[in-house]
Parts: sequence; C-alpha cells; structure tokens
Amino acid sequence: MKQLILTLLLALFCLPGTQAQTVNSSAQNKQQLRMDRREDREKQRAVRTADYVRYMDSLLLSHNFSFIPQNFQRQPAGQFHQIFNPNFMLGIYTGWVDLYLPYVTGSFPPYQITVLNYSLPNSSVQDYKAVQGNGDWTITFSSQLFSAYTYNFTLNVTTATGGATLTIASDMFNTVVYSGQITAYR
Repeated sequence: MKQLILTLLLALFCLPGTQAQTVNSSAQNKQQLRMDRREDREKQRAVRTADYVRYMDSLLLSHNFSFIPQNFQRQPAGQFHQIFNPNFMLGIYTGWVDLYLPYVTGSFPPYQITVLNYSLPNSSVQDYKAVQGNGDWTITFSSQLFSAYTYNFTLNVTTATGGATLTIASDMFNTVVYSGQITAYR
C-alpha cells in the first residue's frame, strides 16, 4: 500500500513538469510557425513589389501610359481642388501627347478654372526627357499648346507605388500641381 501511495505521489509531482514541458514545446512550435509564415509573407510582398517596379519601369519606357489626376492646386498656396471627373488625364503615347486637364488661369485673383484640351503631335512637344532615379522617374517636356505661352511639364513618378505628381509651369500663369497615379494606355 505504501508503495502504491508513493507511486501515486511521484506520478502526481512528475505530471505537471511533463505537461509544462509539453506546453512550452507546443508554444515554441507555434511561435516558430508564426515566424516562418511572417518571413514567407515578407518575401512574397518583396517579390510583388519588385514585379510592380519592373512593370512601372517598362510602362514608362514604352511611352504608352496615362497620368490620372486626383487633385490639383495652384501654387503657391492656392485652393485645393478634388477631381471627380474620370476623363481628365495626361496621356503620353508613341507619336503624341494627349492633354485633358483642369487648369487655373489668371495671374492674380479672381482665378479661373479652365480645361486644357489638346492632342499634341510630337512636333509640338519640345525637350522631352525621361530620367530614371533611385526608385523614381522624372519626365519633362514643354509645349506652347498652340498659343503664345510656353508650358513646362514635369511628371515625377514613384515606381514602387505608381503615384505621380505633375507640375505645369507657364510663362504667363502660376504653376499648377496635380497628384495622381500612372496607368497603362487607355
């Protein structure tokens, strides 16, 4: 009987330690699985980001893309305007530039919002340059837009996000800055 009681007491004291070791190893296994899954997700995201950067680079090199604005503002410190019309865009294509954007005219108040609506053949576009930086592109060109004023266009594109900023500076009017995104030819 003593032997049975001693065996039961020994088993009683040994079980919690065994369970604690089992619980600890189970928790360690779960933690290791979480770490492995996190590393896999990070690698997949890095691959997707690299693929998107290559896509954006090839899109910008193809000269068949559109800048879709989401908002614009006259500089310096002009009123901020949201763009809800999905048809507004700047398209850079092989052979021509398609321009359909709202624009702020006037050198002093009251400022007027007009629409720049031009299809420019390459002969009307001067000094076109596309320069690749570290994670971005800067595309510049100028045109007179069939008028007496020169308009200078600067498009800065972040390749990891597809986001872009277009700046239109003019001899006559204040600079207007647009924020938006780059898409494939539409």
